[in-house]
Amino acid sequence: MTALVTDEEVRKYFLKSPEKVRNVYIVAGFIIIAFGGFLTAVLTSHLTGRTILASALTGLPLFLFGRVMPAKTRDGGGRSW
Repeated sequence: MTALVTDEEVRKYFLKSPEKVRNVYIVAGFIIIAFGGFLTAVLTSHLTGRTILASALTGLPLFLFGRVMPAKTRDGGGRSW
């Protein structure tokens, strides 16, 4: 996979390394899901179902769609991966 990503970057199909962009979004989604409810509970001194639901609904799209987030350039936009 590394050789493929390097080749894609050299040809300028992506603005940044697709693997790095995916990892950032997936980790950000996980952090929001895992710690969002906890931090809200600590700051408000009580944990409700709504805080857990809010953090899950905020982080879940990042976690699920992080795989397709890398932005393609014009040269890479016409290619399907």
